[in-house]
Amino acid sequence: MARPGGNFPAVFFLLLVAVPDSRGLECREHQYPYRDKCCSDCAPGERMRNRCTATADTECIPCQDEYFSSEHHHSFCNSCTVCNTKRGSVEVKKCEKTSDRVCVCRAGFMPAGLPLGSVCSPCPEGTFSPGRNENCQPWTNCSSLGKSILRAGTEAQDAVCSSPVPLPEVPGTPTPAWSVLSTSPRENRDNSSSTVTPQK
Repeated sequence: MARPGGNFPAVFFLLLVAVPDSRGLECREHQYPYRDKCCSDCAPGERMRNRCTATADTECIPCQDEYFSSEHHHSFCNSCTVCNTKRGSVEVKKCEKTSDRVCVCRAGFMPAGLPLGSVCSPCPEGTFSPGRNENCQPWTNCSSLGKSILRAGTEAQDAVCSSPVPLPEVPGTPTPAWSVLSTSPRENRDNSSSTVTPQK
């Protein structure tokens, strides 16, 4: 009569030979080694619920709301960026299971150095930003250009300068409508004189 468990040492030895050492285990793409086994990664948009076992593969479930994962992995999902609306940050792309939310600074604000424009700083006096994460720029100085201010600058718009070009007056010759497009008084004189017929 055979003793119970009499073949145990032989079976145990065969199991040790059949299972390779995890340190030399080479897994396929989107797999990871765990306890002498290659286990599946979770797909983008999912997170690991249970790690693989000797008899079951990795168990994955979708990321919860306001969390995302953009790559294959065997960990948790990342929390989505939050747009700081009180600091001028607005959402331009929603958070999805596979991609983060995208925030940008609205007009009059510029990025304050945190990810994706989640925090913004207001433009200082004398500068403007049209938004979309663009840095603040100084208003155009109309007086330094010898021009007058047509519209003052704001935190979201540059100053607009006005520079009326004086047209020379030729007695007895009406000013053509197209002459206001010329920026050179000499050109205006030449154009006006070409319309006068010399007297014989």
